[in-house]
Amino acid sequence: ATNSIRLTQVAYGVEFGFANALSLLPYLGGLSRMVRYRRHLVGPTVIGSGILGAWLIATVAALATAAGGISDPAKWILHLTGPVVGSAIVIFLLIANVGALVVQVYVAGVAAQQVRAIARLHWDWVITLMLAPGILVAFRTDWLLSHVATWLAYNGAMFVGLAGVMVADFYAIQRQHIDTAHLYAQSKSGKYHYVGGVNWIAFAVIGGAAVLYMAMFDPVSLRTNAIFRFAGAGIPCVLIASLGYWVAMRIAARFRREYRPQSANVTSKTLEVGL
Repeated sequence: ATNSIRLTQVAYGVEFGFANALSLLPYLGGLSRMVRYRRHLVGPTVIGSGILGAWLIATVAALATAAGGISDPAKWILHLTGPVVGSAIVIFLLIANVGALVVQVYVAGVAAQQVRAIARLHWDWVITLMLAPGILVAFRTDWLLSHVATWLAYNGAMFVGLAGVMVADFYAIQRQHIDTAHLYAQSKSGKYHYVGGVNWIAFAVIGGAAVLYMAMFDPVSLRTNAIFRFAGAGIPCVLIASLGYWVAMRIAARFRREYRPQSANVTSKTLEVGL
């Protein structure tokens, strides 16, 4: 029983980290559109977020929280270093995060414009909508930090299917070739138009993966099934979603031309591209 509890505790930690990593998917996807070379993503994502953020900074924050008994970093920094040095550190952290905040808000605004109702709004109003939730949460940091584990767990439920679909589609279906202009095409001639402009197989897999994830791990009650302590929930769900999507797309391609990879033979100049 003791070994089972220890395995479950380790699995909780792995699941927390994996869900956090999955939450970077939409951010990195938007960020990759603004760089010229792939190597430009290595610094901020692999070295900055992966090595320094997930390892060094997270370790320091965890130890400081345990030592001070306070989860709010603005409070435990002041508690451990004093009002003068602590205030300087907090100000530095705020300034250092301005760049990342600007990029995230921009990416969110561009992505939200895929919704026609939001696309009709002026850019200033789009940015206001993107900033509004963050402004509200900024005045409730204690509430945010007390719910961050649950929030990250729900990220896992939302993104396990998406990650599986992206991996299988990019590497197995599209063979690592994506025509960017066709991603935003509204024309039926687009390579990724599928049926009615929607890849229903992808949506079905994402929804099924979320249901499977919740069956293996409930982020609210922390209820788990017997398999969770050995592999968590996120990693198995991504693998199952990836395999399921690949199989479903192969079957659909036999019956519908729209699901055959690179089926369109039109150039980007002939497309009706919308944003």
